[in-house]
Amino acid sequence: MARFARIYPAYVLSLIVAAPFFFFAVRHLDLPFFAWSKKHLFAACLLTVSLLQSWVPQAALTWNSVCWSLSVEAFFYLVFPLLLLGSAKFSKTN
Repeated sequence: MARFARIYPAYVLSLIVAAPFFFFAVRHLDLPFFAWSKKHLFAACLLTVSLLQSWVPQAALTWNSVCWSLSVEAFFYLVFPLLLLGSAKFSKTN
């Protein structure tokens, strides 16, 4: 929790800084990459703000592509207690 409390404010600041460029590109550039429906854009924004963008490969590099690694880090922080429990059960059996 302490790591999240330290990283997330900087993450949100980076999203705020990158937001004008991302939304300008989505709205004004006529590239196939940016041809998104409103549903896809909403989903990508929701995933990015909640640090879940790398959990859905198509959304991993949206909005602020550099922050995909923080999403992966959040995944491992979530999974680590489960891995710890699994390894404890495995070591007790042997």
